[in-house]
Amino acid sequence: MKLRLSAHARVTFDHGRSAWLLAYPDGAMVLNRTAREIVELCQRPITRSDLLEALAARYPGIAKETLVRDTDELLVQLETRDLLEHAAS
Repeated sequence: MKLRLSAHARVTFDHGRSAWLLAYPDGAMVLNRTAREIVELCQRPITRSDLLEALAARYPGIAKETLVRDTDELLVQLETRDLLEHAAS
């Protein structure tokens, strides 16, 4: 199954806060660097395993368990806010 960021969510830079945000109709989430990369990778359909593989390549010094935990935590937050779509592979 592939994940994709919902069409009603967008990544934007807030100059007032000097921070990246994921803006959506009900609000916004402040994104750190890694969260922004995850969200950007999810702008096209991607499997969880491909997402983790891409992050592991970008962050070779980070333990796999840490990448999995942090990625899954963000994915749950996105799903809770109905910001992820699921498509068959």
